[in-house]
Amino acid sequence: MSISDPVSGFWGKSDRKDPARTHPLLAHSADVAAVLEALLGLPSYKKVFEESMQRDLDAGLIARLCVLGALHDIGKTTAGFQAKNRPGGITNGHIEPLGAIRDSKFLKKFLEIFPFLKEWGDPCSDYLLCVFGHHGRYPQILDEAKFNETKARQCANMWEAKLPSGFSSFDGLREISNHIKQWFPPAFKQDVSPLPESPIAQHLFAGLLMMADWIGSDERFFPFAASSDSPESFMPRARRQAELALRTIGVDVGSIRASFSLPKAFNDQFHFPPRPVQSVIDTIETSRNGSIVIVEAETGSGKTECAVRHFTRLFAEGLVDSMYFANPLRFAATQLQKRVSAYLADLFGPGVFPTVLAVPGYLSVDAIEGIRLSDTEVLWPDEKDPRKNWASEHPKRFLCAPCAVGTIDQALLATLRVPHAHLRAAALSRSLLVIDEVHASDHFMTRLTESLVALFAECGGHILMMSATLGGVVRNRYLNIFKTRKTGCGSAIPSLDQCLATPYPLISPLVPAISVQSEARKNVRIELVRSISAPADVASRAIEAAKRGACVLVLRNSVRSAVETQIELEKLCNGDSSLLFSAQDKPAPHHARYAPDDRRLLDNKVEAVFGKSGTERHPCVLVATQTLEQSLDVDFDFLITDLCPADVLLQRIGRLFRHERIRPEAFPKPQCYVLIPDGGYEWLLSKE
Repeated sequence: MSISDPVSGFWGKSDRKDPARTHPLLAHSADVAAVLEALLGLPSYKKVFEESMQRDLDAGLIARLCVLGALHDIGKTTAGFQAKNRPGGITNGHIEPLGAIRDSKFLKKFLEIFPFLKEWGDPCSDYLLCVFGHHGRYPQILDEAKFNETKARQCANMWEAKLPSGFSSFDGLREISNHIKQWFPPAFKQDVSPLPESPIAQHLFAGLLMMADWIGSDERFFPFAASSDSPESFMPRARRQAELALRTIGVDVGSIRASFSLPKAFNDQFHFPPRPVQSVIDTIETSRNGSIVIVEAETGSGKTECAVRHFTRLFAEGLVDSMYFANPLRFAATQLQKRVSAYLADLFGPGVFPTVLAVPGYLSVDAIEGIRLSDTEVLWPDEKDPRKNWASEHPKRFLCAPCAVGTIDQALLATLRVPHAHLRAAALSRSLLVIDEVHASDHFMTRLTESLVALFAECGGHILMMSATLGGVVRNRYLNIFKTRKTGCGSAIPSLDQCLATPYPLISPLVPAISVQSEARKNVRIELVRSISAPADVASRAIEAAKRGACVLVLRNSVRSAVETQIELEKLCNGDSSLLFSAQDKPAPHHARYAPDDRRLLDNKVEAVFGKSGTERHPCVLVATQTLEQSLDVDFDFLITDLCPADVLLQRIGRLFRHERIRPEAFPKPQCYVLIPDGGYEWLLSKE
């Protein structure tokens, strides 16, 4: 592209393979601003922002937010950045120069070009921080605690150098300023409501801008402008492409909802009679202002189907656009993704509402596996439009999918001070967040989860929690977060007697809890065994049970003890591994310290041997760590477990007798050995 004027004289994106091939900065600014405009125009995000601001999101305010979004790459007008696609010379990135905003001389010039930033009030400076942090973190110079006048002047100097074309960085800024006034005229009217001061609104704006930048930078949706394209064509084209992009990747699900017909009842959706807990889920009231529902029931009672049914009701009413199913374990996520994908394919039609496996290291959408070719390229075999799998191609984008099944950490990162927390929060806010197997014994995870619940309460989101072992106090803490926001006060912490008197199973919305009758009870024989420091004894007991026809699960609390137990098992077998769990004919324990390919191999083998429809089930011993203790549809006849908190123990017991099948003669009923210390309590002080 020839350099003859300030518009074409600044490039914003370049081809990785051919740096000389570029896309004008003004065109890229239009692309990102148009995506942001399209996002803010979706009913789901309009609702989220209005809840977080507690006022209307009008056209003028949307326009102002888009103006700010169009400024995200202004650092690219500096000569140092423009030299990056030419050999030789001094170069710089486009974030560092933004530190010049702390320099008084630069700030004066900057506000002369963008005077409206001062006119829009004090919150505008906070929003500029969001804009300047669109890559997931902020320039350190912008941190008040790290302010350095000398560094600010150095950043300001980056704007002073002339480009080879003869233009200055300020010429580029003026062109951007002139065009955004043409793109978003409502932003410059006098009666526009002020920018929201709400931290949650700013958090979500920063996230939407990051999402818009990811989408607007994808050449599959926004091809580079031709040299003959006029600047006046940039925004009309960007708006068309933005609408196409959001529909394709499943952020805009309006057309899907328009053709969707909600099955009248649970059994109409799943084609089998509901279990007791499932029969109640349709009685839960839905609310535009957000909700929390907690389903407590024993393992194997059908809570997953409750979650999918609750999602479809909220989706049909336009209260959510997507679902994120958060699991405690990677293996649980890989297993559950197949079930959820099948449910949604049956409901919406194959491929209409794709389900992403949101686990780093995987490239999986429904039953399709992608092949990573490079950092930015993925091959999707036999996929008609691979662009629809956009959200699955990078972990930071997982939560942008119409449906994703992954691990709880992907959701928790939305509330931690980590790069791209804003993106995850914004993507998640439009979803039904399903948190599987919530516990009470892990105080660290409980506190993090409370922060996530608070985020949803502030933006009017919807959460469904599922647990077999939650407990009254923690249940009350989660419910109070929503109740306090709605009524201004929460309920008192329940006493032990009140907790004991609470029925179980239980479904707890904001209104009085609904109790249901359990359909069955599983009586487990638990025996305490003083062998916590004796892997050889554990191995001997496990092998003896396998010889008597049992599928045995040995759960150890650390990788080291699991490996030690595995070594003892292999010694006892003397080379005959028929009674040991094996993958590719090699005995192996199951834990989290494998390479991704090996972990996938082990996960698939566990499901093939111990899963509901496993075709390779046979008596054998599997040694594992916490990777197999909960939220998994696997079945064993006998369990040996290290001592652990009571709620975790109940989860581990949930892997016993999970499926209806003929049991070994020696194990007609579920049995569990709990390994306890032999002697004092010194083991509590060990590093493990």
